[in-house]
Amino acid sequence: MGSNLTIGDIARLAGVSKTTVSRVLSGSGLVKDSTKSRVQQVIDENNYEPSVLARSLLTKKTNTIGVVIDELANPFFIEVAKYIEAYLYNNGYLMLLCSSGWNPEREARFDKSAYW
Repeated sequence: MGSNLTIGDIARLAGVSKTTVSRVLSGSGLVKDSTKSRVQQVIDENNYEPSVLARSLLTKKTNTIGVVIDELANPFFIEVAKYIEAYLYNNGYLMLLCSSGWNPEREARFDKSAYW
């Protein structure tokens, strides 16, 4: 099946509820060790990785930070963006890179579309 599995698929394969799989993944709630082992085995055998999008819908947090630079063709800005992205990645965040093209109206539009 592979990486297209859902939490429901893992629950079905392990013979448990989706809530139990969620508890195993988050490390929260009470789950018997034998059940936890069975769920983890199914997760490992199928290389399951939780959907970042699905998780963000539940947590209301995307762990994504937008960075607006003036010009993508400018090596200075790209170098800065590279270091920002590395820092964010190492701290569990993803970076969304946008270019304003030195246009204040475009920059303001990016600012208005941000989730504050």
